[in-house]
Amino acid sequence: MILLLAISLIFNSDYAAADSINKSIEFTEFISGLNRVSDIYATPLGNLYVVETGRNRLLKYDKSGRRIETLGSRGIGDYGFDRPRSVDATNGMRIYVADTNNNRVQLFDRRHQFIGSLRAPERQGISAVHFSPLFVTVNKFGETFVYDSDSENIIRYNEQGRFVQAIDLKLFDIDTRPSSVTNFEDTLFIAESGRNVIHMISSGGGYLGFIPVILPVKGIFRSERHIWAVTSEYIYKLDFRGSISDAFAHSVSENITGITAIGGRLFVATNTRVLSTQKP
Repeated sequence: MILLLAISLIFNSDYAAADSINKSIEFTEFISGLNRVSDIYATPLGNLYVVETGRNRLLKYDKSGRRIETLGSRGIGDYGFDRPRSVDATNGMRIYVADTNNNRVQLFDRRHQFIGSLRAPERQGISAVHFSPLFVTVNKFGETFVYDSDSENIIRYNEQGRFVQAIDLKLFDIDTRPSSVTNFEDTLFIAESGRNVIHMISSGGGYLGFIPVILPVKGIFRSERHIWAVTSEYIYKLDFRGSISDAFAHSVSENITGITAIGGRLFVATNTRVLSTQKP
């Protein structure tokens, strides 16, 4: 697969550079004064969740950019975070936060009341003690997928939070950890940080293919109709089959840490800000 991947990257990257990226989009500031943002997520109602890793908390904003909730602080108990890394707020009814250094994923309801935690199963190759969840994504069936950087596995839980299986990414020659993970129904989209590629893996652990892009992907997100991926220079719009339908150069010069979209708006996060634009 490595040889095929290298050949495809050469031809597809040249094609994308020459023919696909002929438009640009401009972003404006939406939220400022943040400390080490690691992820953002927009719900169907238009609320925006921001993981502020530098202050060990989750922030919730309304459509206008007004902060309406602050959840958590540094700690090890319920509502306590230690280097949270990722959020999936589903449809706003359940919020999942990858609480990386506390070795768990915390769950909250729509009123931000603590429900419980997902932890790693004790099985060969996976350690509950060293479990290090970097990314969490939840599909429409209520299944949760968590990337554990310690074992380099995607761990799958059913809608009741029970362990189903572990998918070892090393089996697919994914040799550097993902920079972002999202899903559509039974397909996981995994952006590999060390190569300019997005992998597609079935929820059951089968390899489905890959999507070559220009530059490593910084963030990836499933909106109502598309998959959005952002690199340091470009934004890609993909359909749910993994085909690139459009690509745009963007104006963000800061380090990008996440992307999300809702309605007619597109958002990207940097270390200290969230920026917004009309969805292209």
